Amino acid sequence: MRFDTKIGIVVRDDLAAWQRLNVTAFLASAVAGGVPLCQTGVTHGTNET
Repeated sequence: MRFDTKIGIVVRDDLAAWQRLNVTAFLASAVAGGVPLCQTGVTHGTNET
């Protein structure tokens, strides 16, 4: 599988390791949730076109 786009997430260095992982997972899921699943404009969790 090949992707045309990439994302980068910058997290503060003064957080504990578990906090950095939690923030990264939360932000990555928010970005992934906003990406359309197909070209018709239907997004994850909605039936709108």
